[in-house]
Amino acid sequence: MASNSFFGGQFFEGNYIGTDAVSGNAGHGIPATLRVPARTRKEIERDRERFGIAREVIQSIAESQVRLLEMDAQKQFDELQNELQLRGIELEARHLDALNAERQRLLDAEIELRLQQIMRQRADEQMVLMLLAAAVA
Repeated sequence: MASNSFFGGQFFEGNYIGTDAVSGNAGHGIPATLRVPARTRKEIERDRERFGIAREVIQSIAESQVRLLEMDAQKQFDELQNELQLRGIELEARHLDALNAERQRLLDAEIELRLQQIMRQRADEQMVLMLLAAAVA
């Protein structure tokens, strides 16, 4: 973004974040003058003591966060277990459907075979009756 009268400082007095008008920043991000310097562990501990944040409080918060993470992990495990159980039930249902379809196919084949046998037997009986009728006449 190039400097102009709007972004170059006339309205923002050169402090617009992300412009070339901010010195030492070359138009990228937050100027060095606005950045928070990194703190050492010693400084953090000193500030905690100064503001009255005791180790016990920090330890308590850490323990509660660990419990929450453990509960989240247990919840995820339970959800996964339920999902696997549902998939198992779905798989079993599909298997039973396939078995039922095979059973129905076998029943239909058996019925067709028996009907064919009955039809042949009737045809044979009719033939015998026609031969008897022809012999009598």
